[in-house]
Amino acid sequence: MRRVKITTTTISAFTLLLIFSFIYLVGNFYRIALTRTQTAHQEQQLDMAEAAARGIRFYTAQIQHEMTWLATLSQQNSETTPFPREGADEPVKAWFFANNDFEVTSQWG
Repeated sequence: MRRVKITTTTISAFTLLLIFSFIYLVGNFYRIALTRTQTAHQEQQLDMAEAAARGIRFYTAQIQHEMTWLATLSQQNSETTPFPREGADEPVKAWFFANNDFEVTSQWG
């Protein structure tokens, strides 16, 4: 039976191989974690943009509705027409919650 002689060159080569393998694995784990984090962040940004777009659509639909309502009142006497914006200098006294289809689901106040 022949014994394998371990030299300092063999130990150095094996140590370098272990170091480079460890660096490679850490780099791969970091790249995978970074990719997943970026994907999750992009999904959150997309969700926030969609929510903002729904809010803007709801707001513009309400403005359009109010402008249409005011246009229908143009033939009436403007002195006797009650406008919903009277008292706008007062604080908000009611909250309305709508679903994704812009239907009021609940209100408070």
